[in-house]
Amino acid sequence: MALRPSEPVRVRLSAPSFDVLSPLEQEIRIPASGDSDPVVFFLKPTALGERTLVLDFLQSGNPVGSASVQVEVTAMPVATSDTAYVSGAVRTSSGSLAEAPERMLYIAYERSPAGGALTFTLIRKGEVGRTFTRVPLSSSPEDFTTSLYRELNLLRAGKDPTVDALGRPRLAIDREDVDMKIRDMGFELWKTLFPEDFRRMYAAEREAWRDSSMIILSDEPFIPWELVWPYGTEPERWHDEEPWCLSMSLTRWLRRNEQGGGHEGPAAALRVEAFALLVPTDSNLPSAPKEKEFLARLLGQDRRVQDRSPKYATAKEVKALLKNGGYGLIHAATHGNFSTSAPDAITALWLEGGEPLSPRAINGPDIEAHLGAARPAFVFNACELGQGAWSLVGIGGWANRLISAGAGLFLAPLWLVSDDRAYAFCEALYRELANGAPVGKAVREARRAAKKDGDPTHLAYCVYAHPNARFVFGSGA
Repeated sequence: MALRPSEPVRVRLSAPSFDVLSPLEQEIRIPASGDSDPVVFFLKPTALGERTLVLDFLQSGNPVGSASVQVEVTAMPVATSDTAYVSGAVRTSSGSLAEAPERMLYIAYERSPAGGALTFTLIRKGEVGRTFTRVPLSSSPEDFTTSLYRELNLLRAGKDPTVDALGRPRLAIDREDVDMKIRDMGFELWKTLFPEDFRRMYAAEREAWRDSSMIILSDEPFIPWELVWPYGTEPERWHDEEPWCLSMSLTRWLRRNEQGGGHEGPAAALRVEAFALLVPTDSNLPSAPKEKEFLARLLGQDRRVQDRSPKYATAKEVKALLKNGGYGLIHAATHGNFSTSAPDAITALWLEGGEPLSPRAINGPDIEAHLGAARPAFVFNACELGQGAWSLVGIGGWANRLISAGAGLFLAPLWLVSDDRAYAFCEALYRELANGAPVGKAVREARRAAKKDGDPTHLAYCVYAHPNARFVFGSGA
């Protein structure tokens, strides 16, 4: 963790299957020298078995790190030994922090053969967090979202998902029906996944949520939280006019886990002195050349950022670019495919000549050193590459691989997107960023620019970043 020594650190404990007998959130002050005073949490177990305890560290309202440790609760006393557990290095920093988001929503996922459970913890800016009632799941989020993404892909093509699933003669549906079905999906996410006490809280203060900023830190890789569409029936019938990704400046992050996945905290500033565009000449995407031309002009000519794009985005050239470093932004406009069964090995960003680039390519000392030091941004305007799934030791996919190595931003669609709408999103996104808009606002405005009745492309994008982070373009960034 990189901390500012002049400001205290808040520590919050997440302890599923324990009664916490002390305050869930405590404060640490950083001394000028020596160790800080310890914080102590008293726990009473409520179930036997192995559990993971998670400590989240916050400074000035921003997530700055996390630590987790496995514990085992047994029915009888067992022999123990005093062992120090060291999660990672703490270093001080004089760098600036981004303006804190108005809300942080931590979503803890407990995996089990029976389906697991979700626990929501909301931290409002300047306040102590609140944890809501645990939500048991009767099936896996993976099965749920596989079906959901299939439905969204069919709706984008103007097809009725139910008719298609039952093998009936294909029925085309109009744009208004598509939009209504997407709203119903958002309603279902709200009703099914969020506990009643959270929904009551939101109903009472939903006006304050509108146009605010929020970052979601979720332990599960599947659910499209961007689509959540709140509604209620008490004290009167109501529903939000838009899903969360349009009503708020909404981003995600992956907190550090016991396997080393995720990252301590999102970057406050994304500095781009050089960029690279990965746009294969043989993708047959009509808008891809236009996207490349637009970005080369906006960044290379207007903002005087050095262009390090390979002439041909072959696997060899792209791997050399990643290894050599020196870039602050990589933007890809091409095809993509996600593999739920092998998210790191088979998931593909398609390059020149039909060569795939998988998340497994992000490894080794040279690549990881640059990502950790420069914290570059990655924007993949390629279908499905925003998805994640379980790998051998945690979450797999492009988001986890890049964020874990140190990337400051990752943005990609969760499902199939339309070529023209994807270009509209890209153009609006970079115009906003170049004009100094924070990431969350820029993505929200890009969604509005890409919106088209009957096409869910504008809702497909997910972004891992601080909602109030800003890009700094050009020499000396």
